[in-house]
Amino acid sequence: MTGPQLFICHGPYHTVLNVDDLGGRQWCEYAVPEFLPALRAGIAYDLATEHNLSQREIAERMGLTQAAVSHYITKRRGRRPQRRDHRLRKYGERLAARIATGLSGPRLTAAICRTCTSYRKTEEVGPCPCILGGVSKPKFLLALGEPGGFPKQPCETFVVERLLPFVRSEIARRLVPERGQVRVAPLLGVSQPAVSQYMTGRRGEDSTLKSHPAVKEQLAGLERRLAEGVPDSDRKQALCDACIQIRSQLLESGGLPAA
Repeated sequence: MTGPQLFICHGPYHTVLNVDDLGGRQWCEYAVPEFLPALRAGIAYDLATEHNLSQREIAERMGLTQAAVSHYITKRRGRRPQRRDHRLRKYGERLAARIATGLSGPRLTAAICRTCTSYRKTEEVGPCPCILGGVSKPKFLLALGEPGGFPKQPCETFVVERLLPFVRSEIARRLVPERGQVRVAPLLGVSQPAVSQYMTGRRGEDSTLKSHPAVKEQLAGLERRLAEGVPDSDRKQALCDACIQIRSQLLESGGLPAA
């Protein structure tokens, strides 16, 4: 196996993921199911064992349910970082210490964003565009949650659940008639069956986003970039750039639209 490696705590074994093997996934699509649960598991465990906080206190400070905290601590979710992955473990320890002394709310959400981009840098993946685009700042983070609720990470709510599928579905509808599903699939970083689902409306449909004026310009620009033919690394960056610009423009025009 060549290239930089990510040590991932996933499943019953401590496995290694090569960043070159992420396939078509954007970083956020890797971070949500793998990086964030592993980081949170380490934080929850340290808060319980090193800082003597109860599961209820941990849940309140991390913006989680008590059941989720229990799953993290008992390894039923987001298997804790082991010694082999010293970087991820150290990040968790530092965040746990800050949470124990009062870090919470949008400041904690932003701190987790910074931890994620720091981890990317150590693995030579490069800085996270979310940080560079300013969309991890409190104003944006607060717009992600329910009124008065605890803000989630940008990648695990609006981006992965709504925006990225919507963008892919719109680009598929624009490019497939001329290029076909097989050729468009690698441009979007998905399988051909996924493109079929985008085309038939079974995936990525979002009438609110589609009608928003802030979205149309970015989709047109992304369509041009992908239609020109770009290498895989540039394709992923193009999707990131489009998502960041759409999110920023949505906030400037009055906030993120409800689903």
